[in-house]
Amino acid sequence: MRRYNWLGLGLLIVAAGCTRSSEASIEKVDSRSAAVKTTTAQVAGDPADTNAHSVSMSGVGDCKVNEECKVALRLKAKGDFHINKEYPTKFNPSATDGVEYVGGGPFRFTPSQEKDETFTITIKRTSAGAITPKGVFKFGVCRENSCQVAAVELSATIS
Repeated sequence: MRRYNWLGLGLLIVAAGCTRSSEASIEKVDSRSAAVKTTTAQVAGDPADTNAHSVSMSGVGDCKVNEECKVALRLKAKGDFHINKEYPTKFNPSATDGVEYVGGGPFRFTPSQEKDETFTITIKRTSAGAITPKGVFKFGVCRENSCQVAAVELSATIS
């Protein structure tokens, strides 16, 4: 019986989804390093702001105790990169004092824009004082012959 390299198959599928070229390369970006290419070369820097993308998290409007409020996750593709609409974009929230994530999570999104997209999650503030919703935002950005798959830890302080 044959053994399959599932990781290799998964990377092949992601590469096929981000470009028409069979010469695609894949880079993985996560909260531990800004970019890890398949050759394992690491690029230093802030994983939330690279040469390929920037991401941020912020509160939207007032957020009163025992009421639902919105948090925005913004993804911007830079330069010749575009948002990969075929890669599963999601936000996995982390347990946070004073914050209840409406719907529990993880939150899944379908990107509709090429360069600049804002996704919204709903939280319920359960305590007074500053709160800090946080979690891991996963997404992909591509250019003609390469893609970056990212998992970035984000947080926002809401007064």
